[in-house]
Amino acid sequence: MLLRRLSLATLALLSATSALRADIIVFKNGDRKEGTILNESATSVRLRYQLTPKIPDEKDFPRADIVEIIRQRPSELALKNQKLAELVPTKDMMGADEYERLIQDRLRPFTNQYAGTPEATQVEQIIKDLQAEKEKIVSGQLKVDGKWLSPEEVKRDDYNIRAYRLRNEIKITAASPKWEDWISALRVYDRFIDPTNGFFASTHYPTLIPEVLEIMKNYEAVLLKMIREQPVILKAQTDSLGRLVEPDLTRTKNALKQATDTWKAQYDAEKRSRIRWLIPYKFDMASMTEAHKALITERAKLQAIDIEALAKQNELLVAVFRYLADENAVESEAALDSAVKAAGSNNRDYSKIFADLRGQVVTLKNEIQRKKNAQRAFNASTAAVGGGTAPIKDDRVAKALAEAEAGTKPAAPETTDPSAPIGATAAPKTPTTPPPAPKPTPSPSPVVEEESGFPVGIAIGGGALLAVLITVMMLQKKKTKAAADEE
Repeated sequence: MLLRRLSLATLALLSATSALRADIIVFKNGDRKEGTILNESATSVRLRYQLTPKIPDEKDFPRADIVEIIRQRPSELALKNQKLAELVPTKDMMGADEYERLIQDRLRPFTNQYAGTPEATQVEQIIKDLQAEKEKIVSGQLKVDGKWLSPEEVKRDDYNIRAYRLRNEIKITAASPKWEDWISALRVYDRFIDPTNGFFASTHYPTLIPEVLEIMKNYEAVLLKMIREQPVILKAQTDSLGRLVEPDLTRTKNALKQATDTWKAQYDAEKRSRIRWLIPYKFDMASMTEAHKALITERAKLQAIDIEALAKQNELLVAVFRYLADENAVESEAALDSAVKAAGSNNRDYSKIFADLRGQVVTLKNEIQRKKNAQRAFNASTAAVGGGTAPIKDDRVAKALAEAEAGTKPAAPETTDPSAPIGATAAPKTPTTPPPAPKPTPSPSPVVEEESGFPVGIAIGGGALLAVLITVMMLQKKKTKAAADEE
């Protein structure tokens, strides 16, 4: 038992050692064999290699057929097997957390294990590149179609970016060899074209249509094969049950019934939820026929779309989203009008998104007008305050007030020509006798004219100046009369 354990441990050690290195034999005819060289002689080289991914093999190769032997270091082999060099260039629209996971989970362990090797230096550079890109993501930038968008561009293209993410999800899911995953991809496609929360107004929808048609083509091939084989499978199942005896017969029947019931329960639940792409069952002809019918119906809709016209229309719609982000109501409304005119040739219903965008344009216009009105009111109030106080500080008015307070005889107040510009000085006129004091008249409230272009502040200031001059004249008259009475 001890010898057996030692033998197993030795084999495990040899296997581990072999996994740490790899050798490549290059033959004169151009072929290459990769594996582990077990021993060498003057005439041959013995190599352990994988005949298939699961079947190992060992073989002696004549040295006369060998042109080169490449011996790989463990770090070289690890870099190749872990595919770390393939991490750059990075894929589109990665988040900061994805960058951090790549660095900590895949790259740092390599540099720690193979520190000091050329491969570790190469991986350190990859880490620096990923950290630099992560900083861009943190600052609000985003990589789309291999190009980096600024935070402002990300904000403007938010709708299109979210559409691109969903399109990528469809492509990744559809790349699976399992037809069940193709159904999942078609379900994501239904989210993409949803009238309420979908993205069929994006520039990615015209590009997605051929990709979805390819998924449908592959899925239809599987469906038709299942439909053709269903009678054969049912007959084979019946024949197999006929050859069974108890208790195997009952056990097999129960297992088949349980599988059918499980599928049926899920199928009915998804159907009630109005999921269009349902998973058919190879023993149920009705489910396969229904799946094929749904596929044909949607494919006909997609094939009827004028993709070129759709691309032009969606370019305009995406422009509407961008102008709305820029708070440009005029351009967004113009782009929307053009998109509505261009939509006539397509059978997809765009009425809801047109209505939604129209509502956003109206909301933006109202908001812009509200801001303008608020700014005008602020400017008017600021001008009124500034225009009402400035004339009171006029030197002439200050001198008249000072003379009235001192009881001296002031010069007659200057008169102004109503037709003269505000602020113009008229020629002074000194009367021999004080003129009768005019009755004070209430100063009319100034009328604020928003669009006339007349300076509101100047009008208010002129009115205030006139009122002050009248008051000074009345004070002067009283003082003159009092002086005459004393004489």
